[in-house]
Amino acid sequence: MRDFGGISFYFSGDGIDMSSRGGRLTADIQVAIARNYIDNLREETIKGLYGRLKQGVYPFKAPIGYLDVGGKGKTKESGKGRLKNIDPIKAPVIKEAFRLCAEERYTLDMLRRYLADHGLTTSRNTMYGLNTMHKIMHNPFYMGIMRVKDKSFIGKHEPIVSPQVFNKAQSVLSRRKTTGTSVHNYLYAKSINCACGRKLIGEKQKC
Repeated sequence: MRDFGGISFYFSGDGIDMSSRGGRLTADIQVAIARNYIDNLREETIKGLYGRLKQGVYPFKAPIGYLDVGGKGKTKESGKGRLKNIDPIKAPVIKEAFRLCAEERYTLDMLRRYLADHGLTTSRNTMYGLNTMHKIMHNPFYMGIMRVKDKSFIGKHEPIVSPQVFNKAQSVLSRRKTTGTSVHNYLYAKSINCACGRKLIGEKQKC
């Protein structure tokens, strides 16, 4: 044990004496070995994940509209990894959401309400947030493409939407994102007070 500014270090198993130079050197070596082990484990894990992705297997939790099948064990179709089967209840709702978006009939806010009306909610039985809805509508997994850290892989899972519908939805969402609200600088804006004390704000009206 050694005290560093009120902080004490104890080594229960190795008997390292931090008060001696040799003990501190031993501790530094063990830290370096542990760090190397962690880095190697991380590299091997990433290598394994990308290996599954290249085989068309998605080694992460299934997106909304799909079900995890086979657990983490070996399966005949995918080797090592989890299969993704279409959820017979949720998939049709997701498919319809993409169609409604592609036809410019629903905004993201309307789509999350549509999903909630058809039973697709969070674990707390609330509507998905706009960020979650944004991720759903931009996830190419639904058309058969797995995208991880800007790398794309062709999946073995069955697509829910066609590439045509998916790409059309992306175009609509992109156009809505870049189309901002027009700001009009009226000549007498906020210069006239109402009898209630509030300032009047001008607006455009069709004749």
